[in-house]
Amino acid sequence: LLLECTQKFALRMCLKDWNLHYSSLLCSSHLPSLADRRKYLKLCILFKFIHQLASSPTSFELRHRDSRFGFTQYKLMQPFARTNSYLYSFLPSTIHLYNDLPL
Repeated sequence: LLLECTQKFALRMCLKDWNLHYSSLLCSSHLPSLADRRKYLKLCILFKFIHQLASSPTSFELRHRDSRFGFTQYKLMQPFARTNSYLYSFLPSTIHLYNDLPL
């Protein structure tokens, strides 16, 4: 939240417009929101893990999900999460984002 507020203030200072809404400021400056940047970077890191371009700090196995019609290489198996703290941690939340991407 603090980073987003800082970006909002910096955009208003640079564009010299204190009346525009934040989404309009982002659009006019061609910048993605902080939430969109985080999603993009999480997916980039997962891509590197999948293609072994980066080593993961923990040992986990990325398995492709089986579909009704057989094996699919485009979806990953979502790990079971008993708690919300694990559900919203990096790996489960990023796999959810990855599986929701359009083919």
